[in-house]
Amino acid sequence: IEDDKLLLLPNEESSVCVSCIQPRGKMNFSLYDTKCQLTSVNKKSQVEIHPGQVDHMLLFPNPQECKVQHLKKKKKKKSDSENDETDTTSDIDPIGMILLILLNKDANTIPNKKPVTQICINVPPESDWVCQQLCNSISFPFEQVIQIYPPSLKELAKQHNVFWSDTTSSDNNIITSLPFVPCYVNVHDGVLFPLSHGLLFHKPPMFIPKSELESIACGRGGGGSSSTRFVDMKIQLHDNHTNKQAKHNLLEFTNIPREELNVLKKYIHDTLIPSMMDDDDGNNSKEDANNENQNDKSDDDDDDDGDSILSD
Repeated sequence: IEDDKLLLLPNEESSVCVSCIQPRGKMNFSLYDTKCQLTSVNKKSQVEIHPGQVDHMLLFPNPQECKVQHLKKKKKKKSDSENDETDTTSDIDPIGMILLILLNKDANTIPNKKPVTQICINVPPESDWVCQQLCNSISFPFEQVIQIYPPSLKELAKQHNVFWSDTTSSDNNIITSLPFVPCYVNVHDGVLFPLSHGLLFHKPPMFIPKSELESIACGRGGGGSSSTRFVDMKIQLHDNHTNKQAKHNLLEFTNIPREELNVLKKYIHDTLIPSMMDDDDGNNSKEDANNENQNDKSDDDDDDDGDSILSD
């Protein structure tokens, strides 16, 4: 059997060193015509991704770098006495991206130790080719990559991002105008990216596809009192979910600043629910078509078996 052909990357090198979050460590990233390969710099471990192994791929901005850039922008505006309409991002360093790859079966690893179910890579700024070339090598449609754009790319972010954190808060401790909100999952301090495709938490990286959501409620933190500083988002997952953080099909995002409650509710009602209803309508249409083809005599086709999405 002929070996896979090693492809040259746009930098004319056969590999590029990347910082991996999962599996952790510095890895050499190489592409072949039918696979992607990550090899530790000491060459003692290796991970391969082949066509058909990827369920989801997400590309999102590094949250910490977003916060740093946002604070720099606020300080520059204040020092230069510039108004809110002035663009101050031109002299700010570009934001690095993070690539999250979720697998439908364990990746091939050497040595064969702990199963690898997802791979998370820090992608250097202005290196979009990493994701594009990867998709080509493993036959994953690039248009199916879920992308979240950093605020510095104003036009793309405005056009494609479906969520922005609260922009009316007067509390200087709250990071505003970002595509995520700070929160906790269990003991993990991270951020939540609300998406039309589901929910993304980082870090550790965790993606919850909308197809796994049974219900969602936001605003119950602190017993519902408006005097509390934080609110929670609670989600109920379907029985067939794959999330390892959930307990009894329940997952909770806690310590979300109360200022974010209204924008989160708006996201749930205006983005998430319509997106799930579209999927549900599509599934029902396919079922109806199958029923017609099979001459099903049942009159129960109009029953609604879709997800129950609730918000307080």
